[in-house]
Amino acid sequence: MSRRQAVYTACFAPTHKAVDSLDDPNDEAKRKEERKYTRQFNDALKKQLQRSVPTDATDAEILAASQQLAQNGAEMVEAMSDLIAASGMLGIETAEDQFGTIGIAFDLSFVNQQVLENLRTAGIQEMGLINGTSNKRLQSALQAWQNDGRSLQDLSEAIAQWVESGKPLPTLVRSLERSFGGVRNGKSRGLDIAVTEVTRFFNKALNESYKQASQETGLTIEMRFVTANDSLVCPICAPLGGLTFSGDGAVPTSRERQKAKGQTVGLSDKFVHPGGKGAAGTYKGQSFGIPPLHVRCRCDIVPVVVV
Repeated sequence: MSRRQAVYTACFAPTHKAVDSLDDPNDEAKRKEERKYTRQFNDALKKQLQRSVPTDATDAEILAASQQLAQNGAEMVEAMSDLIAASGMLGIETAEDQFGTIGIAFDLSFVNQQVLENLRTAGIQEMGLINGTSNKRLQSALQAWQNDGRSLQDLSEAIAQWVESGKPLPTLVRSLERSFGGVRNGKSRGLDIAVTEVTRFFNKALNESYKQASQETGLTIEMRFVTANDSLVCPICAPLGGLTFSGDGAVPTSRERQKAKGQTVGLSDKFVHPGGKGAAGTYKGQSFGIPPLHVRCRCDIVPVVVV
């Protein structure tokens, strides 16, 4: 058998239509990555802001620098690149563990580089969206500051003091703190980015790995939407992950029932929201790709092998 051929053994009872893997693989490893990249993104956002609103510059020079926000974010690019590599490899390793759990010995090492390259391509698009949001918020703050008759040089000094000593920004532009790495009540934009992007690239790596496994083995592999089993799950994710959503929130159920009700689709297909009570009803019929489905989404997919 060549290196590009998978070695696998199917251990399925003939009456079983599908066998799926562990629901929550490497969860603590993902949380560790989120904590690490939260810090990196918050630090990178502050540096990006300082370069985009430099001190010792005229108002005209500051406006010109602010238009170069994307180019001022070298640390943002570095953090995203590191996150993609770490989350991608974790996804590939998790896929191997998942297949092992359901009786398929499959070595994905030969597809690592191709999967990671695909993730890097997707990462360029995500970085563009993040920078686009940052630029929109910065330009809005600069406009509000100037409309108030203030010098941008004063703003640059205020930003430098906030970054260096933590002195709060003036009320008029305090939203910049939240947008560029400030932490309040344990929440920050760095946290938003880290959790969302770890989820994104972990699940993209899983999905790519499932496709490679299906191609190499000839098995029909689908994916099932997995979410937490508690009342905090949002109205978007709860019904897709096998939970009933009432007017008061998600309703926890048995793990077996959640597995049975969780939506399963083809690896290239979309999940279609079934609706539900309360806020869940507003999403009925809407199509969603693999997680994340919203900011700070921590849902996953798992493979389901049709036998």
